[in-house]
Amino acid sequence: MKKQGSLLQYLLLIVKIYVFWIAVFVIQKPVFMLFNYQKGVSFTDFAQVILHGLKLDFCISAYFCLIPVLLSVLSVFIQINLIRIIRIYNIISGFFISLIFAVDCVLFSYWGFRMDATLIFYLHDTKNSLSSVTFKDVLHFILLFLPYFLVLIYLNLKTFKQKLISVSSAKEKTVDTLVLLLLLPVLFICTRGGLSTATANIGMVYYSQNQFLNLSAINPAFSLMYSWTKNEDFSKEYIYMEDKECEDLFKQLYFIQKDSTEYVLNTQNPDILIIMWESLSGNAVSACGGEEAISENKEITPGLNRLAKEGIIFRNCYANAMRTDRGIVSVLTGFLAQPNTSIIKYPEKTRSLPALAKVFSEKNYSTSMLYGGDINFANMRSYFISFGYGKITSASDFPINKRLSKWGVDDETTFEFLLNDIKNQDLHQPFFKTFLTLSSHEPFDVYMKKFSDVYINSIAYTDSCLFDFISKLKKTPQWKNLLVIIVSDHGYSHPYGIDDKDRRKYHIPMLWLGGAIKEPMEVERYVNQTDIPSTLLNQLKINSKDFIYSRNVFNPYSENYAFYVFNNGFCFMDTTGYVIFDCNANQLIEGKNENNKIEKGQSLLQTLYRDISER
Repeated sequence: MKKQGSLLQYLLLIVKIYVFWIAVFVIQKPVFMLFNYQKGVSFTDFAQVILHGLKLDFCISAYFCLIPVLLSVLSVFIQINLIRIIRIYNIISGFFISLIFAVDCVLFSYWGFRMDATLIFYLHDTKNSLSSVTFKDVLHFILLFLPYFLVLIYLNLKTFKQKLISVSSAKEKTVDTLVLLLLLPVLFICTRGGLSTATANIGMVYYSQNQFLNLSAINPAFSLMYSWTKNEDFSKEYIYMEDKECEDLFKQLYFIQKDSTEYVLNTQNPDILIIMWESLSGNAVSACGGEEAISENKEITPGLNRLAKEGIIFRNCYANAMRTDRGIVSVLTGFLAQPNTSIIKYPEKTRSLPALAKVFSEKNYSTSMLYGGDINFANMRSYFISFGYGKITSASDFPINKRLSKWGVDDETTFEFLLNDIKNQDLHQPFFKTFLTLSSHEPFDVYMKKFSDVYINSIAYTDSCLFDFISKLKKTPQWKNLLVIIVSDHGYSHPYGIDDKDRRKYHIPMLWLGGAIKEPMEVERYVNQTDIPSTLLNQLKINSKDFIYSRNVFNPYSENYAFYVFNNGFCFMDTTGYVIFDCNANQLIEGKNENNKIEKGQSLLQTLYRDISER
């Protein structure tokens, strides 16, 4: 039976929709916290997370009211079953919200931060992205997605009863339409978080010194949308100070009083091999002071520890970020990683970066890249080609029966390929080779079973492959003139439980090895992946001025510090201590701001993003 519509009915319907979506998002908070439970979280914390998280829930819920308002205006003039359409709209929207929620819960255990545009980047290559997914992950996803979506459907059916809203008189139509249209700017104000100049952002829900609680308060749908819209206009991001102050601080970090380089090689024209070891944590390597380097009464990396005594081991080396796509850019171009995006997904910008392969190509070195996975993943093919690699070998170049892991070819096979490639190298032709390992990538699926922990076991497997490779390489004539640089592409949460900002996650090993090394030594100063280009080129007396974010660490006059970024935050450390700074909340999380460490870290980000915007 039709009932005469009224303005009140329309307004109550919009309020219902708004409250419905707030309830849908509120439910997520305790489920997320239980699924990713951390010790010490109390009932009060659950309540506080829900309360503070409402700020973003209010914003994102307003978005879901925009279409219903427009549909309501339409129903004023055209007789439609508005409630039925709203139900369908809620179910369709709810499906995607449930999907985001379930994926976010599962990914958080790996990434340590809430879902953002990083996911969109990796989904450009679905096949490779899914290679890290385990059966356990799929099961968790189903157990989160299905009940949540069914609860959403139930609330939808109970909240929005079938009935028709009709408007009879012309006056009533005019008034209802005007008032409904006036709701649009009101909702817009809600979506932006109020009338102040600062719009809604992730940091507005932060309230605790416990970062897990702050992260739990974030609405994942808002986080995804927010980071997606913020990733393009780099010139407006991470602005902390006037240009002159930023420039002065940046110069302090890279100013060299004089060149007093200590030369650690016995040749200025070595052959060069860079091995980037997937996910190797410094905490698993006793040679660089790893605190968790023993498992089940056995060394995790006995091969690397032994090799470290023969070369130059950097005991305080830090990755610049937490993903492979950031790590390879840092190592090979000396370009700082970004906390909320990856420059590798912008080929038009990466082409303008300096690169070691380009430099060595110009010096008549042959250049090659070896990776046992899909080279098309994360834009890597365009990256390596534009960076001057003459030859690229990847999974597709190996027989199908060699592609035994989810990600591609195992490290034993690729190390064997690399050994033969070097053996066949013309002794009169210098070479620059890069190799990215694969087997210690999630889900850590290797055939060797030495440790019960799958991550530790995969690291031990690659360690055995590396040691065998180096042992055989020493017997070749190429060894005498060879410099091997072994470094992680990024760290890992070892031991389990350390969060995304923890310094232990970014502590990685770096070892310089080979016949080109004068003598073994230990380097205690702070080093980043980005320092490899300048340090290497200066050993060869090649100009490194284009690598503006890279320091020559064998020059004692270069600044002694390390810097890394995590999801919308950074850590800056030097000999006086460290700071961990949250860019969302714009606040210090850990450490003391002695020696202007916060301001120095901010100057790095501000300079970096201005640089990216101009490329």
